[in-house]
Amino acid sequence: MKKRVLISKCLLECCYRYDGKDVKLEDLKEKLKDFEIIAVCPEVEFLNLPVPRPRLKFVPVENQIRLIKEDDKRDLTEELRRKSREFIKSIGKVDCAILKSKSPSCGVGDAKVYRCLECEDELGRRDGIFTEELIKLFPNIPVLSEKEFLKMN
Repeated sequence: MKKRVLISKCLLECCYRYDGKDVKLEDLKEKLKDFEIIAVCPEVEFLNLPVPRPRLKFVPVENQIRLIKEDDKRDLTEELRRKSREFIKSIGKVDCAILKSKSPSCGVGDAKVYRCLECEDELGRRDGIFTEELIKLFPNIPVLSEKEFLKMN
């Protein structure tokens, strides 16, 4: 039975990134040919956001870090958290995950937290919401950014 890898869809297919740019890694499919691939884009598939789409930013709101859609200031934190959990539970066991670095949904410790929605001042870094939920539900699997994965291979 093939091992199952969960992967950010933008790393495999053009063009899911928020700005519509192509970030797919040409040799990634080849490196993963012996795995069952489960590809997902939480922002497109769970939040129905378009490509390109307005930026999503982590910002402090009432002493909590929230995921806010920059253009209309909508708080997407709980919706993304709930839909991420539902999806992760629905796919069954996975053996590892390779997720898009710096993404507010998929970042692995490197999604920026901004001081405010209207500024670019950075307060720190954190996991994306999808990544947080994945780690809660599968605490014992490797969860890597594409940068970490490429360093290993």
